[in-house]
Amino acid sequence: MSKNYSINEIAHILSVSRITVVRKIKDGSLKSSKQKNRRIISEEDLNAFLQTHPKYAKMVKPHPHQSDAEVD
Repeated sequence: MSKNYSINEIAHILSVSRITVVRKIKDGSLKSSKQKNRRIISEEDLNAFLQTHPKYAKMVKPHPHQSDAEVD
């Protein structure tokens, strides 16, 4: 099952502001969906964004809940 991320989590992972993530969603370069009243970004959509935006791929931080074993 795919992991879903909030806008704040994506901002942390990419080392950018929340506003930057919202702009990327609005311009269509980062896909998201609405779940109840929240925007969520699937792991697949994050990976697709990173493949097409190498500038952001270089800034990726491990997710705070990800253990060292998951990083390998």
